[in-house]
Amino acid sequence: MELVERVIPQESIILRPVSDLQVGAPGCDLERFKRWFDEGLQLGAYFYGVGDYVDDASPSGRKKIRNADFYDSTVNDLEESAMRRYEEVRDLFKQAGDHWLFLLGGHHYYQFEDGRMTDIMLAEALGCPFLGTSTVFQLNLQRQAHSAQHCQVFAHHGERAFKRPDLGLAYIERDIAPAWPTVDIFTIAHSHLAATQKVELMVPKYGKHPAIKGKQRLYSLSGAWMKGYVVGNQRGGRPSGTYVEQQLLRPNSIGGVTIRVESVHTGNFDYLEISGTTD
Repeated sequence: MELVERVIPQESIILRPVSDLQVGAPGCDLERFKRWFDEGLQLGAYFYGVGDYVDDASPSGRKKIRNADFYDSTVNDLEESAMRRYEEVRDLFKQAGDHWLFLLGGHHYYQFEDGRMTDIMLAEALGCPFLGTSTVFQLNLQRQAHSAQHCQVFAHHGERAFKRPDLGLAYIERDIAPAWPTVDIFTIAHSHLAATQKVELMVPKYGKHPAIKGKQRLYSLSGAWMKGYVVGNQRGGRPSGTYVEQQLLRPNSIGGVTIRVESVHTGNFDYLEISGTTD
């Protein structure tokens, strides 16, 4: 768990979490992601990564590579392929400039012979922190005329694969959110589902002007960019389905989510207006 904060010199912000792109895997809809990413750039959105940017190896795949004791030429081929995919993602992501808040790790990444890992390399190239497994990242939304309002984002790649969006959102509400009472936005990935749910809480305020202050929270599943069923997909020169098709799993959701946060100032108290949509 890493705790990091960043000052954003504006009173509103658009957020777009990025996850489960898995460049290099059969079914990766990179062109669709590029359109969504470019739309975010036009909106002035800030991005944060929730894992699985390239598809070089899963945890079991990395273990098999380490234990295989390949010849140098085979290792070189694997590393050259991994580097090409990393550079493709890096060059695409760099278009957002300093609008990257942070990156988290996921299940799919490549570790080179010299110990470098593509997730960490990507964060370094983007100039944003790599925060490992999970984070509560605090955005300090500030304009000179008002004091800063703090928006906290809990993010984790996730471990459970939910079959329906409502199950993933219910998991956040039941098992994660109660432990983090100050957090405003929760984001998990991994399930290849895109969904948001807004929740209203009430906070009593005392003093000269007693009032009930509303606190808004947003639960989000960050989406994915992998097609589960691909016409004409092959493996080893013969027709073969993707992993999703082979396992007879549900089709993947393709797309992401957009989160809007606005700092609202009233005579008695300030609050955050938070909303989310699927794209």
